[in-house]
Amino acid sequence: MSEGPPPEPTPPAPSPEEPPAQPASAGGRWAWLERGLGLRELLALANPPLPGGPGWSQATGGVLLAALALQVATGVCLAHFYAASTSSAWGSVWFVEHRVLGGGLLRGLHAYGASAVVVCLGVHVARLGLAAAYRAPRELTWLLGLALVPVVLGFALTGYLLPWDQRGYWATHVATGIAASTPLLGDLVAQILRGGPELGTLTLSRFYALHTLVLPASLGAVLLLGLRARTRLPRAASDLAYWPRQGRRTLAVCAGLVALVFTLAALRAVGLEAPADPSVVYSPRPEWYFAPLRQLLKYVPEPWGSVVLPGAIALAWCALPWLDPAARPRRRLARGIVLAPLAGYLVLGAWAARADLYDEAYQEARASADADAELALRLAEDGIPAAGAHLLVSRYPPRWGARLFALHCQRCHAVDGRGGHDGPDLTGYLGRAWLYGVIKDPNDPRFFGHTKIRGMDPLPPDQHDALPGLVELLRAQAELGATNPELVAQGEEAFYELECNACHGLEDPEEAILGPNLHGYGSAAWLEAFLRDPGGELFYGEDNAMPASEDLSDAELEALVTYLRGLAPQ
Repeated sequence: MSEGPPPEPTPPAPSPEEPPAQPASAGGRWAWLERGLGLRELLALANPPLPGGPGWSQATGGVLLAALALQVATGVCLAHFYAASTSSAWGSVWFVEHRVLGGGLLRGLHAYGASAVVVCLGVHVARLGLAAAYRAPRELTWLLGLALVPVVLGFALTGYLLPWDQRGYWATHVATGIAASTPLLGDLVAQILRGGPELGTLTLSRFYALHTLVLPASLGAVLLLGLRARTRLPRAASDLAYWPRQGRRTLAVCAGLVALVFTLAALRAVGLEAPADPSVVYSPRPEWYFAPLRQLLKYVPEPWGSVVLPGAIALAWCALPWLDPAARPRRRLARGIVLAPLAGYLVLGAWAARADLYDEAYQEARASADADAELALRLAEDGIPAAGAHLLVSRYPPRWGARLFALHCQRCHAVDGRGGHDGPDLTGYLGRAWLYGVIKDPNDPRFFGHTKIRGMDPLPPDQHDALPGLVELLRAQAELGATNPELVAQGEEAFYELECNACHGLEDPEEAILGPNLHGYGSAAWLEAFLRDPGGELFYGEDNAMPASEDLSDAELEALVTYLRGLAPQ
């Protein structure tokens, strides 16, 4: 008989001082990290199968992720400086732009990055739709991709208000008004968003919470579910891995996108408009990606244009996996559902831009808003009021005075063609042309021709050579500066030669004769006294029909006087 193989020696028992040997792990010393985090699964998320092979069009999803990552990075940096209250939001954004090193560039990256996200998302959805990437087994990835649309637009809408400037305030006012027009729950939704009947601190804090908490969480959930769903797709033997061939293409396009956004942010500042002020007349316009909806609402009334039509398009897109299944393809129908809304969106956007370009009233309002923005930025250099940045412009004396004039004086007095004609036209008030005209013929309809004071003697033609001196004399009394001393002396001499002193006092500030005392005429002190009591004995007495400005505070009266004196051409 042959002998069998000798028995294997029994390994010696481990010494009690030495632990038993552990089996080697595929991950070596980092096996614990792989087991805990599931690194293999994470790598699978980043390296999904690529049906159809690599191509530049396949980069749209990766570029969208890069644009979103740029928004997250810049948004986190901006959040370190932002204060979500109506009294400090504008100031905090101004601080970032003008006091933080690279702050203007940072805000530009975030603002232009938002536009980049919208563009990348639109291109990505269009590519998937035209490539029929919604067919089984990709229904879920298609629906999750569509879910990004309201999330991204939500980011854009909520971020628009955060600077709390005129543009964001009024655009949000319009947007919440559109939300309120939604049937059934519209008013409730608008109330929740605003935190009350009007936009205020509660609105700002809620939009900030949505922008920095709710929407990022929603975005993260949609992205993770979408990536996870991609790894569950069946993989054909011909499918290639995403890396490295497609990954290199995607990285190249991402680098191009970041370079473009960086260039725009460096070359063209985003800008900050004047602080939000509900009392100012403003022509609101949304950001470009909401302009098509605004244009649509000009022709399709709410809620049909704001809810019904967009909702029908969204439902049609969601139903594409079943409207165009692989078993019974309907490519023309599917392409129409994808392309028609996108083409309409682009046409409406271009139409809106063209309409604004040729709208003279809007361009005039735009110029006024730009002037207010420039003024606010200049005044902010000297400090922002603790009560709120809106006081920068609203309490700036010339602007405040203009508003007070419109409220209290414009019914009777016109400036630049706007206002009533019961009192003198104050266009160019205290300017040389205005003084020349009122001395030459005070009964002219531009001056006192429609008032109780009409009937004053005009200056005879043979005495018109005295006009330059008289004008300069009154300019000197108004303390407007840049007067000609020689002409002032000639005017004073003519004042007495023409016996103007028979009706008007000049040297004694308390001298009351027939007409207004002209000592200090047009100066700040003279105007303040006149506005307080135009019917006083030093002014128009019983002939006066102008109401006294008794309800104005000292600060309001000072602002009104500043405005009136500022009407004189320099």
